[in-house]
Amino acid sequence: MTEALHIFLLMHPEIIEHKFQVDVIRGRIHRVIDGQEIWEPSPETVTDYERLRAYVERVVENDSEIWRLVSAFEKGYRHQLRAGAWT
Repeated sequence: MTEALHIFLLMHPEIIEHKFQVDVIRGRIHRVIDGQEIWEPSPETVTDYERLRAYVERVVENDSEIWRLVSAFEKGYRHQLRAGAWT
């Protein structure tokens, strides 16, 4: 179940950015340094994310149980989005 949750999160870069302050698309990490909030460049984050996501997509394609669990998380997420409960 934990594995499926991590895979679900990996498939949603908008959640990673919003909840964990890591922008895996633009390669930035949100930090607070000396009381200042900044988005620090982290270009290696994009490469690492792309490599990990490609690997995980292959794993999900070959494991029907993981696919079923990830799909359940996806269904719940979409339900929350429609209900306006996800922010």
